[in-house]
Amino acid sequence: TYKGKIWTSQWAVVEILLVAEEFGLNPEIIVDSIRQIATIDGDVNVLFATAHLMKEKNMKTFDAIHAVSCGSDIIISSDNVFDRLGLNRIKLES
Repeated sequence: TYKGKIWTSQWAVVEILLVAEEFGLNPEIIVDSIRQIATIDGDVNVLFATAHLMKEKNMKTFDAIHAVSCGSDIIISSDNVFDRLGLNRIKLES
C-alpha cells in the first residue's frame, strides 16, 4: 500500500522492462504491478503500449518504444521488425 507515497520515472520502468525481456517475464504484468504500487512519472499509456508490443509481437524493448512513439509517422530504421507492424519505414541501407 505504497500507492500515493512513492513514485518512479518512466525510465526506471523501461529499465525493468529490459530485465523482463532478458528473463522472459510478462511485460504487461510488470507495468501493471509497478503502477499498482507507485505513481509513474511520465506517459503510462506509452509504457502499456510498449509492454503490449513486447508480449504480443515479441518485440525488443527499445524497438517497441520506438514503434509506439512514432505513432502513424514514418520511422527511419534498418530494422525490418517495424514492417511486421505495418509501419511506414524509410529503410536505412548499410
